[in-house]
Amino acid sequence: MSQLAMLRLFTRITSIGSMKRLALSFQDMPEDEEQRITVVPPLLRKEITSVQADNGDYIHGYMVNAGFADSVMAFHEEYPDVPLHFFWDKADADETTRMDETLTFHQIDDTKFMNSMAGCKAYATTAGFESVCEAMYLGKPVLMVPAHIEQDCNAHDAAMAGAGIVSDSFDLEALQRFASSYRPNSEFIYWVRSSERVIVNELEELMNPQSIITFPEFSKYVSI
Repeated sequence: MSQLAMLRLFTRITSIGSMKRLALSFQDMPEDEEQRITVVPPLLRKEITSVQADNGDYIHGYMVNAGFADSVMAFHEEYPDVPLHFFWDKADADETTRMDETLTFHQIDDTKFMNSMAGCKAYATTAGFESVCEAMYLGKPVLMVPAHIEQDCNAHDAAMAGAGIVSDSFDLEALQRFASSYRPNSEFIYWVRSSERVIVNELEELMNPQSIITFPEFSKYVSI
């Protein structure tokens, strides 16, 4: 069984008994009535929607696998004047590892990460859904390096929405080229801001007695 087929099976299993499946996405899509799937906006933390974005001169990044640091170091050797701030989960590293004046690695810290995201000129990541959404909301071009099938799906969806480019390595040179012509997706901001209204409307619709009569074989739970 392929990874995609396994992901689909897992999604179906975890939503057994639901009347409707709410699928978070980077952009609006038509409802799939046969599969009972409705696309809804991402749910972002309030800190991101209230932070002030700024256009800095550095590339901000996040890597799950510290081994990706080799690609970052290689770029740094070729472009030493480009400031880089990367977050990693390297167990034996200090809270801040300053390689030189323009390259620094940081241990994961939510507040520090958010502030770095808000002030960067571009973002490189392993294509986690939430952080790509945050980058789009703040108007940052993104380089996505998927590490597994779920992130492959995220990267494809985000690229279709204009978030950035997809690569199999931390190709920061390609990110710089993309960033030079990047235009933020203003529709995404309105899409995110409509999340509460859209999701509450879906839940209220399911509370309608008519909905329960229409789908008597399902429970009253919703899968998101």
